[in-house]
Amino acid sequence: MGVGNWFDENLRRCVGNGVYTLFWWDPRLEGDILNHRFKRLYDLSENKMVTVADMSNLGWNVEGGGWKWRRRLLAWEEEEVVVCSSLLTNIVLQDGVEDRCHWNLHSSHNYTVNNAYHLLSAYDINPPFISVDLTWHKVVPLKICLFAWHCSRIVSLLQTT
Repeated sequence: MGVGNWFDENLRRCVGNGVYTLFWWDPRLEGDILNHRFKRLYDLSENKMVTVADMSNLGWNVEGGGWKWRRRLLAWEEEEVVVCSSLLTNIVLQDGVEDRCHWNLHSSHNYTVNNAYHLLSAYDINPPFISVDLTWHKVVPLKICLFAWHCSRIVSLLQTT
């Protein structure tokens, strides 16, 4: 496990009702992010910030109303919609169950600064290892972003002494 990917490797998105999970952005299908796996469809999509709940309600089957495009799709792009739609057929949203993140490094599956600290301190760190994308990750609560930022500052200070 590389230190640079420690957060993504230990966090899994669990979709409940789909209200707080972004359809194109949040990993769900075997860890895939749909805007990476189906880049062309994402580029052509009119609504890049649609939630899983909204997409499901509009319909994500091939002829569903959730698919809104900037232009008419080419034949190979339509085939990509078929592939993407087939991956979504087994997803069942759970009414009354909020989306959540599952932290692999604790038995409660809740993120703790202590667990992150123990994970990061187990490595011989060659600073700087914390990227801007990792520090200010969109699904990370602000207090954790600030903790990561403080860690990167401390590592930078230690490197200069």
